[in-house]
This record gives sequence, C-alpha cells and structure tokens, in this order.
Amino acid sequence: MTTWCDLSGLKFGKLTIISYSKYVYDPLNPKAETNDIYWVCECECGRKFDVPTKHLHRDASCGECKEIFAQFRNVKNEGSI
Repeated sequence: MTTWCDLSGLKFGKLTIISYSKYVYDPLNPKAETNDIYWVCECECGRKFDVPTKHLHRDASCGECKEIFAQFRNVKNEGSI
C-alpha cells in the first residue's frame, strides 16, 4: 500500500498545490512511469492543471510561463552589449 502526505498549500517554483487530484497505478505494470500521485496546481499566471508528484520541483511552472520568460530574457539580452 502506498502512503502519502497532503501537499496542499505548498509552493514549488511558480506552482501552488491546490488539492489532491488522483492516484494513477497500473497493476499490470507496477514500475510504469505513469504510476504517480497527481495534484491540482495553479500557476502564478492563473492556469490550473494536474501535475504528477515527480514533476514538482523548485523550478516548476506551466509551459506557457517558461516560454514567455524565455522570450523576455532573449529580448532583454539582445539589447545589451
């Protein structure tokens, strides 16, 4: 039996965990990459989506935020000498 603790309210990078979403487990393939606990997260930009525990880390954000930040960084760097 898998045990887990409630991570609701914790912040990982730009993501804040809102609540538990689901537990995905394939009994035919107990070592599958998809076996994980999923959390409902909200990004600083306002997007909400499910994230597996293994993808929560200090640099976590939604993909759109990463793209926007990368574009901003590129524009800023092009203007500097």
